[in-house]
Amino acid sequence: MKVRATVASLVLLGGLAACSTANPGDAAVVGDQRITESTIADQMSALNEAIGQPADTPSPEMARTLVSYNVGYALIGETARELDVKVAPAQLDLVYQQQLQQVGGEDALRQAAAQQGVPPGNLRRDLETQLLATAIVQRVAPQADQAAGQQVLLEAVRSVAQSVDVSVAPKYGVWDNEQLQLVPDPEPVSRPEQTAAPALPMP
Repeated sequence: MKVRATVASLVLLGGLAACSTANPGDAAVVGDQRITESTIADQMSALNEAIGQPADTPSPEMARTLVSYNVGYALIGETARELDVKVAPAQLDLVYQQQLQQVGGEDALRQAAAQQGVPPGNLRRDLETQLLATAIVQRVAPQADQAAGQQVLLEAVRSVAQSVDVSVAPKYGVWDNEQLQLVPDPEPVSRPEQTAAPALPMP
């Protein structure tokens, strides 16, 4: 299993499905789950340190990537709960140890993940999210091949995203429920040009 796999870049089709209504102090809100600005700041500091930069090095695009990842974690977690899908701690431990062996230890795994925007503190959560994504596909369409399975996952998560409501602080962009992706604000006001942030973890 790769450290992290993401959906290929998606093209903005127009018609955004979610508005930015996060309260001050929130980077994003997924249903009743708050992703705070302090959480993103802490993850940014850890990520900077992991890649050998000063902890306070600013990176608006990396911050947007972290927000997008955290929203994805929350959405896949909520989808798994609705489908009564779980990952046993023993399974998570086993796969984590397998990854350590594949890349050559904890430091190598941290570096590989950091290069993909995953801070050290999110390693196990990122892996658990990938395992949940795989389990969701197996529950909904156990005979699906990889391409069909990814579409099944997107449809399942999209349905949840539309029901729980996702909101993102305007400075990060807008969450698009159709693409399941953090996309540039179509009406930016004195904000730098943005590109779409990575989409959901995929099996």
